[in-house]
Amino acid sequence: MSFFLKKNLISNTLCNMENILDTLKEKKPFVFSESFTDLKEGLLSFRVFGRFAWQDIKLRYKRSTLGPFWITLSTMIMIYCMGVIYANLLNIDLTTFFPYLASGMVIWQFFLTLTLEGLDCFVEGGPMIKQVSLPFSFYVYRVVYRNLLVLAHQVVGLIPIFFYFNVSVNAPLFLIGTFLFMLILVFSTLLLALLGSRYRDVKPIISSFLGVVFFVTPIIWMPGMLSGRKLLLIKYNPIHHMINLVRNPLLGQEIPLSSWVCCLLILMVLVTFSLYLFGKYRRRIAFWV
Repeated sequence: MSFFLKKNLISNTLCNMENILDTLKEKKPFVFSESFTDLKEGLLSFRVFGRFAWQDIKLRYKRSTLGPFWITLSTMIMIYCMGVIYANLLNIDLTTFFPYLASGMVIWQFFLTLTLEGLDCFVEGGPMIKQVSLPFSFYVYRVVYRNLLVLAHQVVGLIPIFFYFNVSVNAPLFLIGTFLFMLILVFSTLLLALLGSRYRDVKPIISSFLGVVFFVTPIIWMPGMLSGRKLLLIKYNPIHHMINLVRNPLLGQEIPLSSWVCCLLILMVLVTFSLYLFGKYRRRIAFWV
C-alpha cells in the first residue's frame, strides 16, 4: 500500500513540475520586446505601407486637377496674405518675417494634420486589422508616410519664397533636426493611435487644445516681440522647441541648446510610454476598433 502511495506521490509531483515548466515556457514576453518586434516588422513592410499611402492620397484627390497641390495653394495664399498684413501692422521687416512665417506654417500644418490623423490611425484601419494579419505599427507608418508625401508638396511652395528672400539653408543641421523631429512624431502618433482607438473623445479635446497652442506658439509672431515674463510662453512650450528643430536650419540659424535638450527629453518620455502601453495593450486594439 505504501508503495502505491509513494508511486502516486512521485507521479503527482512530476506532473506538477511539468505544469510549472509549461507555465514558465508560456510566460508572456516582455512588453517592450513585443513593441520593438512590431515596430521592426512594420518598418520592413515599407513597400506595402508606402503603396497604401500613395493610394490614400489618390483616392482623397480623385478627379481633382491639382490633387495635393490644392493644400499647397491654399497654404501659400494664407501665408502671402498673413505675411503682408502682419508685417505692415506690426512694422516687421518683411525679408525676415516672411520666410519665418512660411516655414513655420508649413511645419505646423504637417504637425497638426499628423496629430489629428494619428488619433484615427487604428480606427481608420479597423476593417483591415480585423481581416488581415499585419503589424499594428504598419498603420502608424502608413499615416506618417502619407503626411510626409503631402509635406513634400507643401515644400514646393517654400522654394520660390526662399529664393526670393535669399535664404541660405543649413542642410546638415536640417537633416539632423528633421530626423529627431520625425522620431518624436512617430512615437507620438503611436501613443495617440492607442488613445484614439480606446477613447473616441480624445480627438475633439486635442483638436481644441491645439487650436489654442497655435496662438501661443511663435508661428505667426516672432519671439523677439515678447519680453519679461511673457518669454515663459516660449521657454516652456515644447511645440516651439520641436518646430525649432526644422525651422531654424531652414532659415540658416543654429538650433538652441534648450531646444535640443527639451526635444531629447520629449523623445525619451514618448518612447518609454508609447512602447510600454503599445506592448501591453496591442492585443486589445482589434477589439477597440
